[in-house]
Amino acid sequence: YMLTSREDLVKTSKIALANTLSKSVRATIPNEVVEYLGLDVGDVIEWETFKEGAKHYAKIRKLQ
Repeated sequence: YMLTSREDLVKTSKIALANTLSKSVRATIPNEVVEYLGLDVGDVIEWETFKEGAKHYAKIRKLQ
């Protein structure tokens, strides 16, 4: 997936229950994001969360 110029890639995911015993959840990464980041099965991604004003954000990146 190639972005043209400085366009932002905005996609949505739905949170689902992954394990009822641990109450962990999972989200599917949209295919366009997978392709843009060059992700593959087994890759490790890092999640960085931060807040700006009243908005919460998460930044992800593929670890090499």
